[in-house]
Amino acid sequence: AITTNGLYSKYDPTTSSWSTLQSPIGIAPVAGINKIFTIAPFNTTGIGYMGADGGKLYKTINGGTSWILVTQNPAIPTSESIVDMYFSNATNGVVLTNAGHVYYTITGTAFNLGANLTQVYSAIQFISATDGFAVSGNGYIAKTTNGGATWLESSTPIYPLLNGNMLKSIFMSDATHGTIVGDNGEIFVTANGSIWNRNTNTVTPPALYAVNKV
Repeated sequence: AITTNGLYSKYDPTTSSWSTLQSPIGIAPVAGINKIFTIAPFNTTGIGYMGADGGKLYKTINGGTSWILVTQNPAIPTSESIVDMYFSNATNGVVLTNAGHVYYTITGTAFNLGANLTQVYSAIQFISATDGFAVSGNGYIAKTTNGGATWLESSTPIYPLLNGNMLKSIFMSDATHGTIVGDNGEIFVTANGSIWNRNTNTVTPPALYAVNKV
């Protein structure tokens, strides 16, 4: 669990309890934590990543007891914040910034911009170490089969979004079945990985910010 004041909470399954820890970047909200991703099973590997403001990525190898800065790489501008990520192991991963840019790494420290992406992306999700998906706020879908190095972007949005509505999150259970949610209760589902159908029983007016394990 992540707070807005630089603190985060860690759950210990052996004691069924939560403990509050100080982030490595101070308590100022401007230096906030945006995302924590752990290498499963976290209680065994102890490896996790913490995305923060200023293009910074932190890593723990002891279950969150301590963190080290692993990148402030020029490939991720300090004007961008890491808001989403996926790591298949201790060195291979993909991160998304608040500017909608997708970066990948094969070293865990040096990042490169994913190729062939022209839209501003709002969420990423991977189903394996190599295969992943990204959705843009305005409805474009991109797929990668090589861990985020190159992407195949859809030529058109999945649906003409109106009134500035934006898509926020994507979850794929496999290569063909998935769900996307967004503003104004928008929900889209696919059963073949290419054709997305709009759920007409939308939830209005709240925005939907995340979807998982549908």
